[in-house]
Amino acid sequence: MARRVRFGVTLPQIKRSWEQARAAATAFDRLGFDSVWVCDHLYGVPMPTIPIFEAWTQLAAVAAITDRVELGTLVSPPFFRNPGVWAKQLATIDHISNGRTVLGLGGGWFDAEFTAFGLPFPSTRERLRALEETILILKSLWTNEKTTFAGTHFRVTDAY
Repeated sequence: MARRVRFGVTLPQIKRSWEQARAAATAFDRLGFDSVWVCDHLYGVPMPTIPIFEAWTQLAAVAAITDRVELGTLVSPPFFRNPGVWAKQLATIDHISNGRTVLGLGGGWFDAEFTAFGLPFPSTRERLRALEETILILKSLWTNEKTTFAGTHFRVTDAY
C-alpha cells in the first residue's frame, strides 16, 4: 500500500514580525499544507542579536488561528525547559490545536545560547541522557495520573 506524501513548511520566525508569521500560518493552513514548523532556538542562529520568536509560544499562537495544519518544532532540546512544566505547556497547546501538536526532539548543539541563558550544556552523551529523561517525564505525565521521577538531570515529585 502506498503511503501518502505529506508536505510541511517552516514558519517565518527569525527577523520577522508576528503579522508576517500569522499571515504565513493562515495561508499555509488554507493552502493545504500538512504541517508547519519552527526551530527551537533562543538565538537567531548564528548570532544572538538576530531577533527570533520563542518556538512554543509562537506555536501556541498559531494553534489558535489555524484549523488543520499540524504544529511542531525542529527540534526541541533538553535544558531549555523544565520537563514537568513543559508537559503542561505542550498539553495546553495540544488542547488549543485540537490534537495537532507534534513534538520534535533533539539534543541541542548551539552551546552559546545555552550558556547565555544560564542553561547547562554538558557533553553530547549527557544531553542525550537528559533527552531520555525528558521523554520519560513527558510520557509519564501525559499517561499516568501522577508522576514521580528522579533522574540525573531532572526531577518531578507527585506531579499531575
